[in-house]
Amino acid sequence: MAVVVNRASTDPEFRSIRTIHLEGTFHSKLDFYTPKLLEIFGGVGGVELTQTSSVLVKPGESFSISYVFCATELIQPDSLLIKPGETLTITCKVSGASITDSSSHYGTAWIRQPAGKALEWINSIYYSGGINKKDSLKDKFSVSRDTSSNTVTLRGQNMQTEDTAVYYCARDSQ
Repeated sequence: MAVVVNRASTDPEFRSIRTIHLEGTFHSKLDFYTPKLLEIFGGVGGVELTQTSSVLVKPGESFSISYVFCATELIQPDSLLIKPGETLTITCKVSGASITDSSSHYGTAWIRQPAGKALEWINSIYYSGGINKKDSLKDKFSVSRDTSSNTVTLRGQNMQTEDTAVYYCARDSQ
């Protein structure tokens, strides 16, 4: 089964709408002549869907289902340029969820990816204000939050050319 996730553009009120489109082919090992009922439940890609869809398909037939749901959106600047030795400050605005929501234990993480290299987790800050940091980067980077503006800020000290990377803020899916 293939899962394709795309952004959908809608009116400004629903700017964080996402769509999930499921498609695949149903294969029955029990009875190739009797139509079978295919049920798709929530939990696709870490996202809980609020409905169950049932599709009647015959063995070998294809199916296609689309879901649309609201999700959290993270907003950060497109690019920043700093000189060696300067401090890096990047702020991430969380939209569609509260950074202090204790019902879910969600956190906001900072991750970076230097060109041609793997993603590297830097740190995370949680709904309670608790912080986890990668040991090798704990003296280089700090993280803070502003609950009044629902933002999370990464600060890097004494940045050097080897710190050049794409920096991402990320949040657990809801």
